[in-house]
Amino acid sequence: MTISVDQRDLNRVVRELKAIDDKSVRALRTGLMVGLAPVVAKIQSDIPKTPPLSGMNHRGRTKWRAINKPKVSFMPGRSKKTNNLLMITVTGGKRGFGFDYAELAGIRSRPGATVSRPYTRRTGRGGTTREMTHRVTTQGDQFIKALQEKKPIRGVAGRYAYDSFLGMKPQVIETGRLIINKFMASYNNTFRV
Repeated sequence: MTISVDQRDLNRVVRELKAIDDKSVRALRTGLMVGLAPVVAKIQSDIPKTPPLSGMNHRGRTKWRAINKPKVSFMPGRSKKTNNLLMITVTGGKRGFGFDYAELAGIRSRPGATVSRPYTRRTGRGGTTREMTHRVTTQGDQFIKALQEKKPIRGVAGRYAYDSFLGMKPQVIETGRLIINKFMASYNNTFRV
């Protein structure tokens, strides 16, 4: 089920709504967040609270964090690249990238490089940095294989949150449509002359 939205028309409607009532778009965003709360809660509950692999249970930067609160965004006028009306975003946050890695590991084939891309790393005290590379090992491939055995990726992306979303996509579209229609009917009644 696909709903196509013309970005220019959507941007025009948003501008006109803001001109009539500056708080209208904020009210619509709030309505969508509240209306889609059950979907967001279901996505959150489908993300394991414990690390999917024992090696992800540590205190480092790539640790598994069970706190992955999905965020609903109403997107008109915010992006020139996409025609998304709604976006549900789930990340592991700044304190633990384990979820992000596990969610996306294996969605693309890895290049057969023997050396990584250059990256910058701070060396010693005083804030000095230098460009570095490292030897590429099979560790990433083993990580992907272990995750695939635990929870395979169905479709094109996402092992936990995206997989949960795919099962509820028709519900998300229908709920969003009903909320927007109710909102527009309310505004039509308010401004009817």
